[in-house]
This record gives sequence, C-alpha cells and structure tokens, in this order.
Amino acid sequence: MKPTYLSVDTVDDRREVWHLLHRLPPDHRVAFLQWACKQVPPTNANRLPEPAVWKMRATADLARRCDRADNALTNECYSDILQLAATWGLDLVKTAHALERLVRALRV
Repeated sequence: MKPTYLSVDTVDDRREVWHLLHRLPPDHRVAFLQWACKQVPPTNANRLPEPAVWKMRATADLARRCDRADNALTNECYSDILQLAATWGLDLVKTAHALERLVRALRV
C-alpha cells in the first residue's frame, strides 16, 4: 500500500492544499498544524510530534501585516504537514478533506 502523501502527489493537489492553508488566518494555520499533529496514528514512540508554536508565533504575528511573512508561514505549515505524512504516517487525504471543511466553515 502506498503512503497517503503519495496519493495527494500531483501539482494540482499540492497547490490546492497550499492555497487552502493560505486562505486561513495566521492563527488558524498554526492551530490546524497542531490539530494535524494530534491526528498522527499511535506508535510505540514515547512522544508524538508537536509544532514549535513559540517559534511560529512571531511569524504569525508578522503575517498579518506582511505578505512575505504570510507566505513564509504558509510554507512552514505546509512543509510540516508533509513531514508529518512522510515521517509519522499522517493520512494526508483525510487531512486535506479536513482542511477543506475548515476553510468552508470559516468562509475565508
């Protein structure tokens, strides 16, 4: 069975996930990343992944005023989600659907 991150492995799929993340307000992007970390399937590991929110907070604050920081925050969240899928087994298809529902619910 191929990993789920390969199921969402077309340029259009990757672009759509990035754009959906980018439509979220900065704090919601960070919160979505925290949610994604909690969706990792249980393993024998002592720790589950956890984003360094304290590092992202400054970028999230700046993202409200600066397009470059806004793009940087989206890129960071996007790459962290891909890393969760590749390393920790996060189901990227379910994550993409949850992201789509969130964006629709917030109507952003």
